[in-house]
Amino acid sequence: MAVPHPIRILRKAARVAVEDREKALFLVRRRLWPSLYRTLRLFERDAPGRRLFLDLGSNIGQGIEYFAGLYRPGRFDYLLYEPNPYCAPALAEVAGDLSQQGGSVTCVAKGVWEADATMEMVLPIPEEDPSALGGTLLPEQSGLGLSEGQPRVEIDVVDIGRLLEELYESYDQVVIKMDIEGAELAVLDRIYSVSGCIKGRLIIYVEFHSWYCTNDRRRMIKERERQLVESRPSNITLREWH
Repeated sequence: MAVPHPIRILRKAARVAVEDREKALFLVRRRLWPSLYRTLRLFERDAPGRRLFLDLGSNIGQGIEYFAGLYRPGRFDYLLYEPNPYCAPALAEVAGDLSQQGGSVTCVAKGVWEADATMEMVLPIPEEDPSALGGTLLPEQSGLGLSEGQPRVEIDVVDIGRLLEELYESYDQVVIKMDIEGAELAVLDRIYSVSGCIKGRLIIYVEFHSWYCTNDRRRMIKERERQLVESRPSNITLREWH
């Protein structure tokens, strides 16, 4: 995934601000910071031992190219979680490319949640590419909403807290990318609850979804996002991703 140059982002935000100040702030907040993550990465120290990049909501692998440039396959194993069955063929190709770069790559056809369960996921309407948009467990919270004809599938979801505890038995460093269409609020809460198992520092690149919601729901979810940012445990770093 190509990340725009910071100057181009700022110029676009300045043009947009004349008519829509909130959208301009969105561009700076959601697009500018990711363009700086390559620089931040230069100052990170990888832990000795085994390292893992955990991709929650891989879809068809759009973000893999970007993150593989930061967390090199071979230095990091890759674990890709994506429950949308229509994404599996394209994601398998991306996983194969990563493997050729020397990495250990595993795809898991499940979602993540605050507990182990079977849940209903809403997919894009059949007339659209069913892998073009992320499926969601929480349509209203993701901002995608619901329309007539949208298919639903039952998926297995795993307890992210239990998963992290198990991963830290084998790995010395974990980095997470999280784009799970509104479920990030519950999942982050659960991660915070098991922060004692974290070795070193856990870095989480998260896409928040309040921007895609409207009116009172946007304000409510935005406030919850703010609380999660401010209440994060000291051994967790949150970086917004879009």
